[in-house]
Amino acid sequence: MLAEQLRALRAYGRQRTAELGIEPADVPERIWEFLKGKNGTWDSRGMVSKERHRAIVDVHALLFDEEGRVLLMERANTGYADGQAGVPSGHLEAGESVLEAVLRETYEEVGVHLAEGDAQFVHVSHRCKPGENDRVGFFFAATRWAGEPVNAEPHKCARIWWHDPDDLPSNTVDYIADAIARLRGGGTFSTYGWR
Repeated sequence: MLAEQLRALRAYGRQRTAELGIEPADVPERIWEFLKGKNGTWDSRGMVSKERHRAIVDVHALLFDEEGRVLLMERANTGYADGQAGVPSGHLEAGESVLEAVLRETYEEVGVHLAEGDAQFVHVSHRCKPGENDRVGFFFAATRWAGEPVNAEPHKCARIWWHDPDDLPSNTVDYIADAIARLRGGGTFSTYGWR
């Protein structure tokens, strides 16, 4: 219904500006582009915006050993959360599904091969931090894989270790700790850092 209203508004805008003899130079460019139907959408403030909002997508692997412990990694030399505990994770690449991304990241960071059927989607978190783009993180859990976990990126990771997910270290990356806690409580969706 909103799409129909916007199409009607654009059609009315084109008709009315033609009737009144209004030229593009007489109308702010962003509004003119919207009325013409090119690159125009309304943003949350009721303003015309040329760009659609885009969130960064990332993936996180929660590898659990036979004792139920989760594999943690101490971040190092990345410029983001260095010295904090995280899990194998990374950004989605162009043309890649979230499942393909978690399989790739797990191999790149800890050297284990996950089969598609062994990586089970368990949680999604929509998060934001002031001054950063918001992100949508997909969390996958696995209890089976091929190979032994190793620190495959020592230039980005100081160490890896198994840890009790119900008693995470105090230096665990905040949104990862939040997602694991919510997952442990049965939650499959969360928001983090929003007002």
